[in-house]
Amino acid sequence: MRRFLSILLLTGTMVACTQQTSEPVAEAPAPAPVAAPSPTAWVLDNDGSSLYFLSIKAEHVVETHSFTSLSGQVDATSATVDIDLSSVDTAVELRDERMLEFLFEVGSFASASVTADVTGLALADLSAGESITTELPFTLDLHGASNNMTAAVQLTQLADGALRIQTTSPVNVNAGDYSLVDGVNKLRELAGLPSVSYAVPVTFNLLFNPA
Repeated sequence: MRRFLSILLLTGTMVACTQQTSEPVAEAPAPAPVAAPSPTAWVLDNDGSSLYFLSIKAEHVVETHSFTSLSGQVDATSATVDIDLSSVDTAVELRDERMLEFLFEVGSFASASVTADVTGLALADLSAGESITTELPFTLDLHGASNNMTAAVQLTQLADGALRIQTTSPVNVNAGDYSLVDGVNKLRELAGLPSVSYAVPVTFNLLFNPA
């Protein structure tokens, strides 16, 4: 009899254990993903950026030139871009040399710089893929002169946090505002051209990576 009761007790214990282990165990909820903070400062990527300017000669002949060495940064309040004038590229070596010597006079003025106040644009609040189109006031320092100008630009926050700033229409730089008229005339004379425009359309497409 005792043996029979022991067998019943053992059997009941095994059944109870089997019922406990067969109940599903609730999984803990996965933690919510934490959004990465938006960048608040960016550094110019020279390889991903471009700056072009046009020369108009003999009234209707248009040629495209560029500067290949740019640097700069953007933060919540300001944007700056420095242009190494010795990096001018007109696709003609002799013309490059003449521009450096007679137009830009890089021995005295090695670079040009652009500064802009971007405080009101709230760049850090832009979402990926979001753009702002605006008229951006800026200051251009070139050849010893400084003038306030305005550029029509689009600023876009990219998916990786980078910032792209590009013109939506050319910015016209006048040689007379930067004491460059004599240099333009010298280039015209050396090239034997009837005319070279003093108005120079400039466009840019600048990529800034998160700092």
